[in-house]
Amino acid sequence: MKLTIGKDNDRLVLETLYAYRTQQDMTSTMQVRWMTHQIGNKRLSFEHGYDNIGQITWWYGPMHGATHCGIVLFCAGDEMAIDKKYQSDVDIILSHRHDLGADYWTTPDKRLAKGSPFSTYDCALMLLELGMEPTDPILQEVAALFFGAWRPDGRFKLTPSGGILPCHTARALYLLCHMGYQADVRIQRTFQYFLDTPYVDGGWRCNKFSYGRGPETEHSNPFPTLHILDAFRFSDYLNQEPSLDKAVEFLLAHWTIKRPIGPCQYGMGTRFMQVGYPLEDYNLFQYVYVLSFWDKAKKDTRFLEAFSALQDKLVDGKIVVERNVPKLAKLTFCKKGQPSELATKRYLEILANLS
Repeated sequence: MKLTIGKDNDRLVLETLYAYRTQQDMTSTMQVRWMTHQIGNKRLSFEHGYDNIGQITWWYGPMHGATHCGIVLFCAGDEMAIDKKYQSDVDIILSHRHDLGADYWTTPDKRLAKGSPFSTYDCALMLLELGMEPTDPILQEVAALFFGAWRPDGRFKLTPSGGILPCHTARALYLLCHMGYQADVRIQRTFQYFLDTPYVDGGWRCNKFSYGRGPETEHSNPFPTLHILDAFRFSDYLNQEPSLDKAVEFLLAHWTIKRPIGPCQYGMGTRFMQVGYPLEDYNLFQYVYVLSFWDKAKKDTRFLEAFSALQDKLVDGKIVVERNVPKLAKLTFCKKGQPSELATKRYLEILANLS
């Protein structure tokens, strides 16, 4: 169903709808997911395209005795399509589907995180970033592979042998929430798993000490914690759960600590301060992007310093990719040393979150 902004019948329709921020991926044509108890979770889109967040103002209307209004912040939509200029990127990613011996970028024994940057996990995230819908058969198969790794206690086992690491569960949760599965009962169980298992400093960590032990390892792991917080922003726990605010505080504290901490020793040195894109490593851009969704961070001086540092890197208001994986050099959407339209849209989401 398409709505044309401004028609009377559209306003009547919208008065029955509850505007629901999905925090999904953006396209050049702004699209909005709306939710209503009459029709269930239904994606609707506007015919008119808006390239800048905040140009569309929600209609308001009564819903359970309340009035809802605001600015369109995020986009999604059943009719979202991959821009033609990125089709070559999609083709390159798809060309690696069988590199590891099985389909969908995995191995015959289904190692879902093996082969970065062309693992099942990485490729699914890149395809989402490029505009592929989660309903696409390819991504449906990827979702099935990940749900096949789910365990009743909420954890995900992404490798056939070895232990089940919290960072693996964090990655699976992160991906599946970006694919729109946050309401799935299995994902709800995984949310609860993380709510039940924070470390004393509020973040999350495993007990695998590949780099030895020391005072610095008596912390949570920053990057898995950032992944987990990013997944939680898709849930009803966003800005409603005090324990998650403690996780935000842990990440804000790392801005002051700087040095490598946690069993995997994530630090904030030269590499961290380089803009990495796609958003799949611990760097300034992803740090600011994820924390911008959390009220606990938005007015904190440490976050504002990080945000200012990111702004200082803009060129003509655009995000320039400073670091990515060399194997992604042929992809146009994340060319090192060049402005990225899709990365800049993520930056615009940060601005919208802080407005």
